[in-house]
Amino acid sequence: MQLKQYQQTTLDILRRYLTALTEQQGKQAQAAAMKIPFKWDQAAWDDARPNARYAPRVTGAKQSIPAVCLKVPTGGGKTLLAVKAIDAISAIYRRAQTGLTLWIVPTTSIYNQTLKSLRDRAHPYRQQLDMASGDQTLILEKDAVFSPEDV
Repeated sequence: MQLKQYQQTTLDILRRYLTALTEQQGKQAQAAAMKIPFKWDQAAWDDARPNARYAPRVTGAKQSIPAVCLKVPTGGGKTLLAVKAIDAISAIYRRAQTGLTLWIVPTTSIYNQTLKSLRDRAHPYRQQLDMASGDQTLILEKDAVFSPEDV
């Protein structure tokens, strides 16, 4: 699918952030070894988006966890950007074709529409997910049972 300019720009910024995250994560390991506090996710954001606001997130153990929000208008292709983002996160940051993605939508109608698209192996969204996962995409609903091997 051909991306619109603002979609491409959005993904370019995401890719810059993901690349910076991998670089800053290495620095985080060095800082931790020397017991020096270092907000690697914030540093990565500053590299990717100087002068842009970053809202840090932490785990229950108070460890930094990277966070990003793609903000586009209604009808702006959020689902397309989401599948492209999953691909970028897998390739650049995680460097793996495995993992778990929790997909949250605001309404039942969007849920049904998205689920239909993602289950259809001929749909471009599903094809993008299959490429990102090495053709191991598994679409499950919230009440489905899955195992660690599925992830």
